[in-house]
Amino acid sequence: MDGLRESLDQRPKPLLSLADQLPYQAAISLSNTFKNELYIATESRTQVAHRLVQIMYAHCVTTYTGESAFLTGLYADYSDADLMPLMILTGLAGVGKSRLLTRIQDAMGNASFVEVDHQPSRFSVEGLSRVVIGDESSVLQVLRSFPFVDAKAIEGSGGKKALLAHARNQIFRRGIPMLAADEMQFLSKSEATNMITTLLLHLCYLKIQALVLMNYSLGHKLWRRFQQEGDRLLTVPITLEPEAAGSPDWVKSISGRIDVAPEIFTFQPEALATKIHPLTFGIDRYVNELLVMAYSVARSQGRHQVCFADIDRAYKSSQFNYTRDTVEELRRIRTNGKSENGRLDLVNPFEDRDADEAKAITVKEEVEAAKQGQRIFDCLTEGEKASLEQIRKAAGGPKASNGGSKVIPRKKSKTAEGLLDALKSHLREGS
Repeated sequence: MDGLRESLDQRPKPLLSLADQLPYQAAISLSNTFKNELYIATESRTQVAHRLVQIMYAHCVTTYTGESAFLTGLYADYSDADLMPLMILTGLAGVGKSRLLTRIQDAMGNASFVEVDHQPSRFSVEGLSRVVIGDESSVLQVLRSFPFVDAKAIEGSGGKKALLAHARNQIFRRGIPMLAADEMQFLSKSEATNMITTLLLHLCYLKIQALVLMNYSLGHKLWRRFQQEGDRLLTVPITLEPEAAGSPDWVKSISGRIDVAPEIFTFQPEALATKIHPLTFGIDRYVNELLVMAYSVARSQGRHQVCFADIDRAYKSSQFNYTRDTVEELRRIRTNGKSENGRLDLVNPFEDRDADEAKAITVKEEVEAAKQGQRIFDCLTEGEKASLEQIRKAAGGPKASNGGSKVIPRKKSKTAEGLLDALKSHLREGS
C-alpha cells in the first residue's frame, strides 16, 4: 500500500513567480497546476486504487499461467463469451474519479510483467486500458475506438460480433487486465437510453473486468428505466466520497494545495481546512475553483496573498453561484436524507436502491406472514375459530373473518404461529 501511495502521489514544483504574471494568466497557471499536476494520494483514494490493482493482478496470474496457456489462448475461439458484471466507480461530479484513473495508469506504466509462482512470466502485460465515451457514441464507434482494436483489419467482416471477437483476442494477446470506460456522464444527456444499455452490455462480454466511471445522474437513469438490466449492469459499486471534514486526509489534501503556491496561501493547513470544507463539501473540483477565485479576488485588490475574507468574497460571488447552490443542497441532503429540489445528481442511486430493496423485502415478509396466518385459520375447526376469536378480542387484534379474507397481525410479535400456540394453550385450559 505504501508503495502504491507513493506512485499515485504527484506534487508539482511550487509556483513562485505568479506575482510577475498578469492576474488572468496567474489564475490560469494556478488552476492548471491544481487540475493536472497535483494529486494527493489520501488513504481513501489509495484503498480504491489498491482494490482495482488487486483485481487486475488476479486476472493476470489466473489467465497467464504459462507458455502452454498463452499459446492456447492465442488461437482460441473468441466468438462468444460469458457475461461479466461491470464494476461501477461512482461519486459526485468533481470528486476525482477520472483523476484517480489517470494516476493509476501513470503508476502502472505502459507495460509490466506478471509473476506466477514467484517466477517472472515471459509475457509482458499492459496496464489499464481506457476509452472515452462521447455523447453520440454508438456501440460500433466505441469498439473501434479501443486502443488495441485494428478496425481496418476486420472491416466488413461481421459488424459488432466480429469486432467483439477481435477485441477479446487482442485483449488476451496484449495482456490487458482491465478496461475502463470514462466520460459516461455525457451519455446521460442523450435520450438514447437503449443505446446506453446496449453499450454497457457489450462491455460485459469482453472477457476482462470492465470498469465504468459513472456520475449519480446516469446511475439513476439506468436504474429507473431499466431495472432488469440494472440487476446485471449496476453491480459491485465503488463510491468515491469527498474527504470528511477534520480528517487527516482532508488536512493533508489542503496542505498539498498550500505547497503549490506557498507565497499566496500563507495559512496553517488546519485553519484553511476548517474554513474551506463547509464551502466546498470537500469536493476536489470545488476546492480548486474556490482557491483560484479567492486568488483572483486578492489580485483585484492589489494583493498577492489570499486571506479568509477573499475566500468569503469568492464564495459569495456570482461566478460561484452554481457551485454554491450545489454545496448548500448537499448540506440539506445530508441533514434531511433527500433532495428538496430534485437534484438526483447529488443523491447516490445505489444507496437508494439498497433502501428500496430492504423496504420491498419487509413488505414481502409481511404479506407472506399474512398468507400463512390465513392458511392456518382455514385449517381450524369452527370451535377453534371461535376460541381464536376470543383470544383476538382479548389481545385487541383484528376480527377474524370466515369469508376467506386475509388476517394480518396487528403487531409483528402476533404471528400466526404465536396465535396458534395461544389457541392450543386455551383449549388445554378449557379441557
